Amino acid sequence: MGDGVGVNVRRERERLPAEPPPPTLADYLPEGDPLAPLRSREGRRVGIGQVADLRQRVHGLRLADDVLAGGDLIRPALRELRSAVRLYREGAHTGAVGRELLRQVGELGQIVGWIASDAGRHAEAERIYQLGLSAARQAEDHTLAGNLAGSLAYQLCNTGRADDGLALARAALHEAGPDASPKARALFLDRVAWAHTKAGGRAHAQHAMRALGEAAEALAEDSAGTESPA
Repeated sequence: MGDGVGVNVRRERERLPAEPPPPTLADYLPEGDPLAPLRSREGRRVGIGQVADLRQRVHGLRLADDVLAGGDLIRPALRELRSAVRLYREGAHTGAVGRELLRQVGELGQIVGWIASDAGRHAEAERIYQLGLSAARQAEDHTLAGNLAGSLAYQLCNTGRADDGLALARAALHEAGPDASPKARALFLDRVAWAHTKAGGRAHAQHAMRALGEAAEALAEDSAGTESPA
């Protein structure tokens, strides 16, 4: 009887349609430079209200990432990224609003890249991080650019590319510059320490300890009145 049930289950599975392949970044973004504004923008006027709504959706995505696995979250995450890119490319907006839109595209690049990495889609995550990094640099948000570079460095270190990850982690720290908030500097230094740890060896261990010490010093400079990135 048990064998008959098993046969029926297998037959039922064979009749089920195959699940569609998971989407990729290319499925959601236009060809060419996805951040290049259209020559003729015929979309709606985009103001600071739409930027605030987008910022809230980014925050909601970060909260969702705390409770959902990357594989479950990747589709809605990519949709949000596509919507943000389209809003920037197709909407009519001032330069100031455009920079805020780019900043939110960068924020989305960081969290969507993290989600893709969590889902094991490392090549896709790397492309998403690079898109976010381009947006952050165009917005002249050096701290955000450093966070994106550091996130990619973390992935590289954890996927057998410790040397590349270390170089990028150092570049992320440099990208953020001395004006980054204490918590942000501590995070970037922590990633440098992790990269040295993954590289292995006595010399790297010493560099890791030094970076952790500098991270602790950066945190000691933090205060209640100091604003830190989300």
